[in-house]
Amino acid sequence: MADTDTALYSPDTQTIWNSVNNIVTRFNRDEALADIQKASSECRKHEEDKALEKGARRIEFITDGESHHTPAEEEIPWPNTFPDPNFDFMQFRSGKIGASEIADVFGLGYNSRIKLFYKCLFETPVPDAYLQRKLDWGKIHEADGLQEFWRITGELYERPARSYSHPDNPRIVCTPDAFGLHPGHRRIIEVKCPYGRYGYDALPFEEVRINHYIQVQMYLGCLRNPYGFNSAHLVCWTEWHGTKIWSITFDGILQDTLLSGADQFFQDLDRYRDDLEVYGDTKKEFLKRTIATEQRQKTKNKAEMKCIVEDSIETHCTLYEE
Repeated sequence: MADTDTALYSPDTQTIWNSVNNIVTRFNRDEALADIQKASSECRKHEEDKALEKGARRIEFITDGESHHTPAEEEIPWPNTFPDPNFDFMQFRSGKIGASEIADVFGLGYNSRIKLFYKCLFETPVPDAYLQRKLDWGKIHEADGLQEFWRITGELYERPARSYSHPDNPRIVCTPDAFGLHPGHRRIIEVKCPYGRYGYDALPFEEVRINHYIQVQMYLGCLRNPYGFNSAHLVCWTEWHGTKIWSITFDGILQDTLLSGADQFFQDLDRYRDDLEVYGDTKKEFLKRTIATEQRQKTKNKAEMKCIVEDSIETHCTLYEE
């Protein structure tokens, strides 16, 4: 790696690369996955250490002696992006769902609506080794995607170290990858790193994925008020096959539809939680007896929801061109 490129990467990059390459070069995939998870943890710790070194204040990026933010922007509060040493992430997320899981509510995500109930009721996801490998790959290469975003757009960004609740439903939370610092605009940046079969062989998505679009729209819903974020960049990074960037603007009509579906989900969740205490079933019995049949009926309308989201994509999402 050339010296000019080295500055773009964290000191942990080589460790992470070695771990990722083990997926291909070693037969023991469980051991390779353990290496990736360890490297991912080290990378996150490195990012947290860097944030703490900055101090408990947001760093202003200065150009020619002036702030990147316009006077109008400075009247709007900027979200607190620095880690809180007393913050308990697991406790904060308990009984809540993330913006990335909203698509599951409508049967349009990686997991089914039934699996999402399972996760919320029993505080543990349904085991899925392949999905976990995809998630680990994305965490490891998130910084690479952000650096490529900076190279393509020239926009500075700031990485938040905390989660935010939706103002209209505090049981919905989001953790954006970064906030853009382009003058006159407040943008959320979300990075996706397709995994393919081994990670390195992945291709960029041909079109924006429905579940990713829903996630970004929910981010905008969480941070539009009071922080003034009305647009976002969705970055699709791949190791060997280039990067795509989509620009997304806030859709208020879709937001209302998503919140309505989430409200119904939480009503069902609270009722199921009460039933679980009454009947005292095992996890398997409870899923089979109480949830499965009813929720399969409710996900029959996912084709209609898919059309609503696709219409929103046509009017609120464009491919970024350099």
